[in-house]
Amino acid sequence: MVQDHLKAMEERREEVADGVVVDGDGDGAGERDEDLLGILLRFQRDGGLGITLTNGNHQRDSGILAGGSDTTTTTVMWAMSELLRCPRAMQGRNKVDEAYILEGPFNITCNWSSKKRMSDAGKMRRIFDLRGLNMTIPIIMFLPGGFGRRMFPDFIFAQFNIEIALANLLYHFDWELPCSENRMELDMTESAGSSSQTIKMIKMAGIVDTAAFCTLLCLLLTLVVFKLKTATSSRHNAGVNLPPGPWALPVIGSIHCLLGSLPHHAMRELSRRYGPVMLLRLGHVQTLVLSSPEAAREVMKTHDAAFATRAVTPTASILTYGARDIVFAPFSKHLRELRKLCTLELLSPRRVRSFRHVRDEEAARLARSVAAAAPAVVNVSELVKIMANNIIMTAIIGDTCPQRDEYLEALDKTMDLMNGFNLIDLFPGSRLARVLGARSLRATKRVHQKLHQITDTIIQGHEIIKDGSVGDDTIQETVGTHNMHGHGHKCEDILDDLFAAGSETTSTTIIWAMSELVRTPHVMERAQSEIRQVLQGKTVVSEADIEGQLHYLQLVIRETLRLHPPVPFLIPRLCSEANSKIMRYNIPQGAMVLVNISAIGRDEKIWKNANEFRPERFKDDMVDFSGTDFRFIPGGAGRRMCPGLTFGLSNIEIALASLLYHFDWKLPNDASSCKLDMRETHGVTARRRTELLLKATPLHMVLQLQLLNGAASNRLSSRSNQQIMAGIMDSTTASYYTTLLCGALLLAAVVFKLKTAAAFSRHNAGVNLPPGPWALPVIGSIHCLLGSLPHHAMRELSRRYGPVMLLRLGHVRTLVLSSPEAAREVMKTHDVAFANRAVTPTASVVSYGGRDIVFAPFGKHLRELRKLCTLELLSPRRVRSFRHVREEEAARLARSVAAAASASSAVNVSELVKIMTNDVTMRAIIGDRCPQREEYLEALDKTMDLLAGFNLVDLFPGSPLARVLGGRSLRTTKRVHEKLHQITEAIIQGHGIKDTVGDEHHECEDILDVLLRFQRDGGLGITLTKEIVSAVLFDLFAGGSETTSTTILWAMSELMRSPHVMEQAKYEIRQVLQGKAMVSEADIEGRLHYLQLVIKETLRLHPPVPIVIPRLCSKPNSKIMGYDIPQGTSVLVNVSAIGRDEKIWKDVNEFRPERFKDDIVDFSGTDFRFIPGGSGRRMCPGLTFGVSNIEIALVTLLYHFDWKLPSETDTHELDMRETYGLTTRRRSELLLKATPSYA
Repeated sequence: MVQDHLKAMEERREEVADGVVVDGDGDGAGERDEDLLGILLRFQRDGGLGITLTNGNHQRDSGILAGGSDTTTTTVMWAMSELLRCPRAMQGRNKVDEAYILEGPFNITCNWSSKKRMSDAGKMRRIFDLRGLNMTIPIIMFLPGGFGRRMFPDFIFAQFNIEIALANLLYHFDWELPCSENRMELDMTESAGSSSQTIKMIKMAGIVDTAAFCTLLCLLLTLVVFKLKTATSSRHNAGVNLPPGPWALPVIGSIHCLLGSLPHHAMRELSRRYGPVMLLRLGHVQTLVLSSPEAAREVMKTHDAAFATRAVTPTASILTYGARDIVFAPFSKHLRELRKLCTLELLSPRRVRSFRHVRDEEAARLARSVAAAAPAVVNVSELVKIMANNIIMTAIIGDTCPQRDEYLEALDKTMDLMNGFNLIDLFPGSRLARVLGARSLRATKRVHQKLHQITDTIIQGHEIIKDGSVGDDTIQETVGTHNMHGHGHKCEDILDDLFAAGSETTSTTIIWAMSELVRTPHVMERAQSEIRQVLQGKTVVSEADIEGQLHYLQLVIRETLRLHPPVPFLIPRLCSEANSKIMRYNIPQGAMVLVNISAIGRDEKIWKNANEFRPERFKDDMVDFSGTDFRFIPGGAGRRMCPGLTFGLSNIEIALASLLYHFDWKLPNDASSCKLDMRETHGVTARRRTELLLKATPLHMVLQLQLLNGAASNRLSSRSNQQIMAGIMDSTTASYYTTLLCGALLLAAVVFKLKTAAAFSRHNAGVNLPPGPWALPVIGSIHCLLGSLPHHAMRELSRRYGPVMLLRLGHVRTLVLSSPEAAREVMKTHDVAFANRAVTPTASVVSYGGRDIVFAPFGKHLRELRKLCTLELLSPRRVRSFRHVREEEAARLARSVAAAASASSAVNVSELVKIMTNDVTMRAIIGDRCPQREEYLEALDKTMDLLAGFNLVDLFPGSPLARVLGGRSLRTTKRVHEKLHQITEAIIQGHGIKDTVGDEHHECEDILDVLLRFQRDGGLGITLTKEIVSAVLFDLFAGGSETTSTTILWAMSELMRSPHVMEQAKYEIRQVLQGKAMVSEADIEGRLHYLQLVIKETLRLHPPVPIVIPRLCSKPNSKIMGYDIPQGTSVLVNVSAIGRDEKIWKDVNEFRPERFKDDIVDFSGTDFRFIPGGSGRRMCPGLTFGVSNIEIALVTLLYHFDWKLPSETDTHELDMRETYGLTTRRRSELLLKATPSYA
């Protein structure tokens, strides 16, 4: 009977082995990453052995399975047994070898007396390996695998398997016997068989029970040896540059790397080792994990189309009606139509605003619920979830959900099931996984059926109530629009998305925000102070009262979303195109892509003190929710960005405002805030593991009565509250006579209002104009600018009236913008509407009637001139061709300074720098220095003063009286312009004579050569007349010399006031040049990183043109930041105010170049916090030329000389006042003492 049983088992083994051989045959993979069966089949197919390999050989070679799994498992189990009996050995070495000595898997090769001697000689140092070689003990004493011709050939393979199993068990866990059993009583009885095994399974203290531990261990070790074909898919990746990643085990892949912590935490740790682009194999699913903004940008922007489709797991497919919803729908027309529906109808800004009353009511309900629970412990988590659910339900169906508790319970289960780490999701094509994961699949279907029933009931009830009429809530729009498109599933898929995303992510964020605020009391106090100052004792929180005013609370929300994004992994995407690349790595088609925004939000390379809750970091770093800054993408970016972000943020803001306005919060029992449990739970959203329980104290008793008694009581209490507030405010009551005087002045101004002021206001009836100071008759708001420079005065006014401010300067309506957001709308969002220049009478004279580049109207003329500048006059190639000019003039500057320094007198740096920049510009434009340089510089200075735009004729352009009174200014402008024109004309004529006999090779051309060539040969869409050439030359002369010299002088001034910055800049320059005689651009190009920071910091504090050349609103019905802008309005962007805005820059008035080291900002005009050269269609085309001149001048001055103020004056006494004009030059000359340096 035993023989029959053994024969049957052998036949079964051969049958299984034969199936595997047939299944593995024909796999044409290369030799790389072959499994054992692949090698056997290759030798069978290609030959190369002295025998012929048949399928029978392969079947018999399946005996490797027995030797590779059974003996390995036995050794691991005996090692763990011995370690438990000898705890000190847990800290020792050679555990594998000792296990082989004491409990060899094959007893027949071991000598018991030898084993005992080895045990007795345990203190001896032993050096041996598993091949029976290189031992300092007799070979017969250690033969776990035999020796000689019949020694086991796979001991190295087994040793690795044993080592990794023991390493994992001992690294991750501490072990002890259950029930405090005596370790010496552990059953060490062996069972009969070819290998010695324990009869009783070992029970150990860990995270798995005995059966699971042993089963998983046996399965793991068996599958390591018997590697199946499905685990060898890596062979197809030969020759492909795949991203790095941890070592993948057979079948389970890299799942073992995620054990012990939440997936997004584990992947963050792995990314620190393997980099921001990491490829894992989770079961059968290839998973790309991205943990940096650069990698996220490539997926969501650069290659967005290739990654726009979702990776739909079996679980997600069930819950999303086969991926017919918005979140998981494949990238196609279906998705585009759904997103269009969301953007234009369901979640449009208009509709979000229409739900304002819903948010107000639910915020008041939340406050009453908290007040009812106080002073006992309040379950904030529960109340916030109810509020978020009520808001979304009321917005969607017009009422709260009748089955709210059931819905919330089902939603929680859904979030847990959607985490993507269910067995069926990890092995989507495996029948075995479907069997083992059937329980999870059934649970998913039950939860989905429950949600479907609730949703269906809601829809049916809503249709009955509405009776086909169009309502004002979201669901009616959804049903109506979708039915018109012929969808027959009644939109349950869309509604589930709205329900889940609208309540789950919102409540999660609010709860985490409250948790962080409780842990950082100073942040909470500041947020409460802001809210209470804005609301000023009002009974309830209304969105109308707080809209756009709670700036610090917005920072708190952003910081919460950075530390605790509600969805730590953005919903997985799918690589749907072959040959896709991310950060130069090849991404296999079909790979699932996870963007770990939790890791990005806590990356120390991106965020300083990344794990600290510091909302102020966003005050200095203007990051919004638009998805364009990939350091902060809580709602995703690109084609799959969350369409409901505005709706969610509105809910979060009013909930937090209500909680913080009405109550003071602390932990129960006065526990320390550091003891608050901040652990997260596992799911698609990162919720708190425990409920948030806090103690609430109402702000005052009157408020508590208001909250508890409802609306009627609110009105009564409101009067009482006003009396209380009036008593508090008694000390600030104004005197009778002061009030009377102010009233009299106000009435006098109203009565005395002139006709022009009345006409100005009549046209604005019913229009939402930007705020601004009160305008006096005739002069408007000019009086507000008296006493300081215009850009300084406008900066102070913007602090009072906001970043979008409307002034009337004489007869000119002037819009002043003082924030990056407002500048973005003018220069990017609505660039076409504001692309024209506001040409004043003075500017018209100077610019030849607007025929130059700076003041030309937006049209073909401007486009052709900018094209000429970009491709020819100031192209990167031509700027490089002027390198020798810059080097020669820099050397001349150094000689001039040295000559002045040798006379032991102060060096007039201003004069020498102006000469240098003028000579560089002139030589680049005309090939030689200007023969009338002093006259030209004097005329240029006067022109900059006249172009400031505050002459009488410019402020009252249509007034005959202004032309009479301001005639002197206009005549002066014409005289100066005539002088510049004469010099320019002489230059052109002299250049033309030289050009007839000179070399006409394009590489040797200067800028005027190019202009004259295009004038002579054509090639543009316009004709270059003499006037146009003269106008263009004036722009190049002024822009190339005036702005450059201004920046160099301010840089030197700031360096003198900051000696430590100057020392660091000089050290860098001298390290790079290393004692060379002269400065060469080839030696410094791309190497002076700190000097680049100095230049950027100078341009932030002292932009050469503090107010960007005025633009004109040329289209009616234009809007900026929600305000109506009248057609014909002059638009000023105050870049000086943006550069010194305390909300954007920390320590704004300090010269700290290091701020740009942590904040990557360039001169491209895309970051509107830093736009010294403007942006958009009117951006300065000569920025590269100017920066090159600035760099080599500063290098020359700092490399060759040490600098200090004359007469040992204190650096803080250096005059830093600015002069009035189009550019912000120094009011006084910069006089310094130079000492030659021989670095």
